[in-house]
Amino acid sequence: MILHRLTSDDFQRMPWKNGGGETVQLAIWPPDAGLDHFDWRLTSANVARSGPFSLFAGVDRSLALVSGGMLSLHIAQADGQPAAERLLHPGEQLDQFAGETPIFAEVTPGRAIVDFNVMTRRARCRHRLQRWRLDGEQTVEHPLWFVYLTAGALRTGTMMLSLAVGELLWAQGEAVLRGKAEGWLVTIESGE
Repeated sequence: MILHRLTSDDFQRMPWKNGGGETVQLAIWPPDAGLDHFDWRLTSANVARSGPFSLFAGVDRSLALVSGGMLSLHIAQADGQPAAERLLHPGEQLDQFAGETPIFAEVTPGRAIVDFNVMTRRARCRHRLQRWRLDGEQTVEHPLWFVYLTAGALRTGTMMLSLAVGELLWAQGEAVLRGKAEGWLVTIESGE
């Protein structure tokens, strides 16, 4: 078991790839990778205005709406079909979409949102994002997994590592989690 607690001191603020806003990069692999060469990347952003998603060719993405107002997504379709519409409320997600797909996001004026974004390079690995709740004790086991905490607090059993809201637990192997908490659980595995 390997556990790392990542806090705001570890995160990196950076502009969106398309320059339309700012994101907080929570974790990336390899650690020195740029936006065109990472294997996987986890981010969070405060979004106050409408605009297009950044394009990431060869990348699969999942996006969770953590808090704020609703997010209306207009997703481009192949063969000239009208854009698909998807409305996200806090606690909902858009799962496994291609990073090269043009998407326009509308934010309700005056109702900024906070999102959580997972990206994996399609040729190298794949991910799963799911809403996660803890009330008591739970064992999580996977070769590579993360918990992004959005409410409550948790601690790990053997190492007594504590996590607060807005922090990220980066784990490899099995860990026992205890507490009362909510957030997002991400698992990543090799695509080979």
